Amino acid sequence: MHKSIPTSEQLQVHAYRIHPNQELKESLQSAAKEIAREHKSTAIFLLTAVGSLRQATLRLAHASKDTPEQNAIQTWDQKFEIVSLVGTLTPTGECHLHISLSDEKGDTIGGHLMGGVVFTTVEVVFGSVRGGLEFGREVDDSTGFKELVVRPLSDIPRLWYGRLGFGIALVVGIVAGLVCLL
Repeated sequence: MHKSIPTSEQLQVHAYRIHPNQELKESLQSAAKEIAREHKSTAIFLLTAVGSLRQATLRLAHASKDTPEQNAIQTWDQKFEIVSLVGTLTPTGECHLHISLSDEKGDTIGGHLMGGVVFTTVEVVFGSVRGGLEFGREVDDSTGFKELVVRPLSDIPRLWYGRLGFGIALVVGIVAGLVCLL
């Protein structure tokens, strides 16, 4: 189920429910692509998410391009409540997502979301921007990871082409009118 509630001409809010046994990261990436395609969104971000997982894979802190062997990726096969999920997504679904999870004792773990399987549900609310800026991801030589690149989008080309189209239509109309007079 998907709902889109325009809050302005540029900013939109989109609510999704991810069902049991679905892969969390893949579902978020798929939703971002859908939002970009259907709403012409150029920058997508998570506003909030709640739910539960039965399996989680995280990349823990201290990731480095210089010591990849220390880029600890750990998987837990147990039930967790999502206490926080934040991040940015590009129109092509590339993402940077961080999650905090709480176990049955209330102990919390967190890190870079690599994957996870939904237990009961995940309710997620995305924000998106149409125009003005665009999110992309490019490898940053200093970190060795694909990092967020924010590109400003100009309305000038769109306005220029729109005016050009109007000008061409006007000229064609005038020429057609002259031909009829002859």
